[in-house]
Amino acid sequence: MNDLTDFIVAQLNAKGIMVFGADSHQDNLKAYCFKGHDRKTPSLSIRRVDGAFLCFGCGIRGANWNTLAAHIGGQLLTEDTIPDRFLVMNTKLDKRIQKAMAQIDIPWDVEPWEKPWRRIPVSTLTKLNALRWWDDSNPYDRCERILFPVSMYDEIEGWVARRTDKAPPGKKLKTPYRNATHMSSADTLFPLDTVIGMNRKVLVLVEGPYDAIRLINYNIPALALLGTQNYHQDNRIHMMNAGAETIILAVDSDQGGDSVRLDIALSLREMFNVIHFECPPEEDPGSMPKRYLHKLWEIARAEQLRIVKTLK
Repeated sequence: MNDLTDFIVAQLNAKGIMVFGADSHQDNLKAYCFKGHDRKTPSLSIRRVDGAFLCFGCGIRGANWNTLAAHIGGQLLTEDTIPDRFLVMNTKLDKRIQKAMAQIDIPWDVEPWEKPWRRIPVSTLTKLNALRWWDDSNPYDRCERILFPVSMYDEIEGWVARRTDKAPPGKKLKTPYRNATHMSSADTLFPLDTVIGMNRKVLVLVEGPYDAIRLINYNIPALALLGTQNYHQDNRIHMMNAGAETIILAVDSDQGGDSVRLDIALSLREMFNVIHFECPPEEDPGSMPKRYLHKLWEIARAEQLRIVKTLK
């Protein structure tokens, strides 16, 4: 099937319309609507294979690129260049069937988590659907893990799990972390559905799952990248869908954290206001003292109130 991505992006950019997600694996591109009503959040969704579009802000839609070109004065395509819409629909259905067949399952022998973990109370862990799993994939190193399903838009995309035991003095634990084998960490923000439910305009972006869990326990909406190397510009779309207008970067105070600030701050600024939060030396949001948590909470709250006041 044809992929018109490069053509569509070039045409829209030529008309001064910013496009997001051109180098992603998503079916649709995101752009600011050509009608000019969404200067803060891109609401125009464009199917990359044929240019069919829908604006979730104003409702305008079209069947293919030529319909969109007519609105913006872009170059038209010949009939044989645009894929047949029924072929597009059938291909999309095939993708859904393949995804359903390859669905990532939670380990069959898990059970509810019923005790505090690293000073996180059961109430918070339950909200995050925490599960107890005896991982016996290595019969010589059977261990208990706390497992968190990764849910995005009410679909399970995978899971993340961590050992609960401690290493003997002078030694390191084997495989302290495990993620679902086929989960794409680059396309994942944890715990997205929980943060969407918090309904905030200010989100904190952190590196690891426990960082996010600890902040959420203090009523600070936080999303984890599942590692500094996993930032992708499509992450911005998930943050936008969570309602974010401001992103607070609260990454580790080490070389990896500094790299995150340099690599992704400019990318985030294209869509959000960005605030940098400095964790204390050699600390991260999961381990920093409570006074830093309180400071972060105050920053997030003040920014939330500022945005709400602006919207009134």
